[in-house]
Amino acid sequence: MAVLEHLAQGTLHQDHVAASQALYPKLHAEAQQLVADKLSEHLTEKKHVPMPIRAGLGMLLGQDLDHAQTPQAILAAQQAYASPAQAPQTQSAPAGKPREVQTRAANRLATGSEKNALALGGGTT
Repeated sequence: MAVLEHLAQGTLHQDHVAASQALYPKLHAEAQQLVADKLSEHLTEKKHVPMPIRAGLGMLLGQDLDHAQTPQAILAAQQAYASPAQAPQTQSAPAGKPREVQTRAANRLATGSEKNALALGGGTT
């Protein structure tokens, strides 16, 4: 049965499962039962099931065997890596006299006496 071959190769797709169910419903049900029994034996022996095979088993059996692919698990993983929304930082200017901002451009354009006044911490004359 082609569905079992795809399952073994890790290439099973939902279309394969749908075709198998539609064309061979009795054989498909038998294959599901056989796979479920073998999976139970495999898990009883504490053996690992690779991710591609686990996904295929879930499709074939119609059950979610990989909880990491549920919408809740995906959302939780996305939230774990999402950066928290940063609230805009607002700073209010202190009441009273507005502050003077010193720029390098103002210093470059200043005359000699203005540069001396800026260096001493005073304003321009």
